[in-house]
Amino acid sequence: MMMKVPPYFEMLQWTGHCKDPRPTSTDARAATGDAVVDLSKRHLSSEIFAILKEAELFSRLDVSHNPAVDNATLLQLLQEHRLEWVNIDGCSVSNKDMVGLLKSHPSLSRGIEAIIHPAFLSVNSLGVSKGTPVAFSLLYKGLFRTRRYALPFFGVDQIVQNLLDAAAALKSFEYVGNTPMPCDMQSLFAASHRSGRPWATRDIQTIPLQTESRDLAKGYTLVVLPQLYDKLIPSPRGGFQFEYGISPPGGKRKFIDVATFLEYLERDGWPEPKDEKAVEQVIKAYNEGGSLLVDFDSTVKELADLMTFAAMVEALDKRQSPQSHDDLGSFSFRIPRFFLVFPPRLIPALIFLLNVSPPLLFLLFLVTCIASLSGCSQAKHWDLI
Repeated sequence: MMMKVPPYFEMLQWTGHCKDPRPTSTDARAATGDAVVDLSKRHLSSEIFAILKEAELFSRLDVSHNPAVDNATLLQLLQEHRLEWVNIDGCSVSNKDMVGLLKSHPSLSRGIEAIIHPAFLSVNSLGVSKGTPVAFSLLYKGLFRTRRYALPFFGVDQIVQNLLDAAAALKSFEYVGNTPMPCDMQSLFAASHRSGRPWATRDIQTIPLQTESRDLAKGYTLVVLPQLYDKLIPSPRGGFQFEYGISPPGGKRKFIDVATFLEYLERDGWPEPKDEKAVEQVIKAYNEGGSLLVDFDSTVKELADLMTFAAMVEALDKRQSPQSHDDLGSFSFRIPRFFLVFPPRLIPALIFLLNVSPPLLFLLFLVTCIASLSGCSQAKHWDLI
């Protein structure tokens, strides 16, 4: 049933219930019954507040391409209305204004699944300063690499689905001994889609910021340590367990499970999740597929050490190009990056080759050594910047 529109607001475009079969880029995350107030492409300023007072219940607002909407207008909108989705693209709100608002009023963004603004749709737009807003982040360990991705805001139902998608990826045999590729995990936490809807209907509400910051005091941080080959623990529902913990904000130096995480959100004033079934599924997924981390200090130290080593490995790829023999009097040997980041999932293949065809394995080793020798470079030092 469509919403009734006051006659003096006939100029406005309203949409009622979101249709499920063919979701668009603006309704793929919306639950059935969510209403959208569309004030896009209108030159409105203070009139917006009068219009919204007459509106029925809504959780999604589109004021895009409205130059009269500035930072002060947006702040008042968020203070007066609890929104799940807001489109302010093309308004008079700069990237700096947007980031500053989230930093100075973090409580206003609690529960917002998407803020459509250029500041959140570009890898470098948020910057890398220590003041970058962080509501939720993922910190996970690979074999020789640790990555951290940060979200400036998140909705409760959105993060529940993100955690479900991550659990499915982490316990699969393909990723045992190594976490998914960075782009895979970044995609999981950048996407928003309702439980039961296909992955193809997802929306991208923001591009998670990749950061090397080890400060876990800002926002909630999901820490993930995958099981290695020598410590495999089968999961009751198939696949293998992974170790995880969620660090609460404020520097409490402890890990909590998913159920406690959702309790913390409710206690801190976040809206309750709408999809109770998805909540049950995510708690069950982490209880069965994950093992809660206990020792906070040792875990953080291990991750910090790996982040340092990962920086060194990446620096090897950026080393200075070979110079002439006349300029340099020494001869250095380049270590192939292959040996530093060898994926453990290839170990079974090497064991198979060893049993079936030792000469073939020896040939593979010989080719690798030749490649290493051919990569010798005349350089004074590695560029470890």
